Amino acid sequence: MNGQSLADQIAVDLAQLKARIAVINNFPLPEHSAEFEKVHALLQQALAKVLKKKITTTGIFTTALANDVKLFQKRVNLPVSGRVGPSTWKVLTAAAALTSP
Repeated sequence: MNGQSLADQIAVDLAQLKARIAVINNFPLPEHSAEFEKVHALLQQALAKVLKKKITTTGIFTTALANDVKLFQKRVNLPVSGRVGPSTWKVLTAAAALTSP
């Protein structure tokens, strides 16, 4: 971890994720752009860890992935939409950081 504490590394990872989300939220990206796929891959990995289920990391937002987002939102008492807004990202990344592999 390059001499960083786990909390510092999580903060760096979260900052990078927020930067990627800001890019997507502020600019219409082509659906299959590399940045778009990176964010979806991070989402898939975090949901797999938190929901403790196998989710293949494809980088593509599918109906199945939207259903997994809804399941997560329901479990943590967030509004259930299947969309990943700032509240869902915040709770999901925090939960993923606290969840054992």
